[in-house]
Amino acid sequence: MVAAVAAFYLGMRRENERWRVLFFTGRQLLGEDLVDPEELADHLAQAWQALQGDREETKALLRRLERTLDALEEGILLLDREGKPLYMNRQAALWWGELRWRRLGAHHVELFPYHTLNSALSASRREGTVKEVIQPLREGPLLESRFIPLAEGGLLVVQQDIRERRAVERMRREFVANASHELRTPLMAIQGYAEELLDQAEEKERRPLERILWNTQHMARIIEDMLLLARVESFEQPFHLSPLDLARLVEEEKPFYEDLFRNLTLETQLEEAFCLGDPVQLGHVLRNLLSNAAHYTPEGGRVWVRTGIRQDEEGKRWARLEVEDTGLGVPAEDREKIFERFYRVDRGRSRQAGGTGLGLAIVKHIVGRHDGRVWVEGRAGEPGSLFVVEIPFQKGPHGG
Repeated sequence: MVAAVAAFYLGMRRENERWRVLFFTGRQLLGEDLVDPEELADHLAQAWQALQGDREETKALLRRLERTLDALEEGILLLDREGKPLYMNRQAALWWGELRWRRLGAHHVELFPYHTLNSALSASRREGTVKEVIQPLREGPLLESRFIPLAEGGLLVVQQDIRERRAVERMRREFVANASHELRTPLMAIQGYAEELLDQAEEKERRPLERILWNTQHMARIIEDMLLLARVESFEQPFHLSPLDLARLVEEEKPFYEDLFRNLTLETQLEEAFCLGDPVQLGHVLRNLLSNAAHYTPEGGRVWVRTGIRQDEEGKRWARLEVEDTGLGVPAEDREKIFERFYRVDRGRSRQAGGTGLGLAIVKHIVGRHDGRVWVEGRAGEPGSLFVVEIPFQKGPHGG
């Protein structure tokens, strides 16, 4: 009897909470003489054997899981609540040296000798949100790390070497830029000849020439957007950040967008909203959002532009720009995809309106370069859309 209880107690010390529950339940029953001691010993022995079987099955499952994770090209790490690594797969061990055996359990500051990674990891733990960061290692890999908080506590870290992907993206950007430059020269020639012919054309000849001119202008806009997007994506477009008031930006950009609203009502509700921003690039953001609203809002509709400061649930303050319209609206299933290149909710309406399909992709990348975020919402049961841009708040020159 003592041997059975002792064995059970030792098992409890090594195993999980189920052992603790069974042991103290048995002790309570013995103390109250509710069960014969020999009978209890038999029950405990049977429970021990059953749990030993469960333990072997669990070990086999874990071995299969480890083999699967070791076969991945991504590095997988599991960290506890304090940020100490509990597990890393083969690829992570290759990137981080002998830490798998010699320093498993070290603090993440020792594990990752890079400030960028540790800052993202700490922010993910503190805020309980997913964080992504890209960090080149001294040995060559360019790691994209994703820190994912777990409901049970701790973090799952997924790391991937993106050198090959970046190389492919760079080749694509270079091809787009080169092709766009080559296309622009003959296109400008076609546009120039079409304008000259249109000035001299008779009435019956005007319609086909107008269609030629419209299409060349449309292609020119696509090329300009492709070049801008390629520059922004490749970080070749210089950004000059300084304290910037979004409300003032809306007023200063008015000559560039007010012609879009000849048959629409445009209203502005502007409050100071300072951030660190590039006025040229954020001007592209504003014009693209307003152009999008004008193209998809029927004649007689309304568009609102608002600026202000918003504080989120975590106390962080954001400079906020809103563009709301009474247009076609964006279905919920399309709201994530709408910021992708050439994605259109209504392709027929887009062709008619003359959109390039790149404006919102440009908006997304420029806002991302400002450490901001952009999304689209519906209008509370009414037709139309609400586009929201938020950029981290920065005090103005007078401390506002």
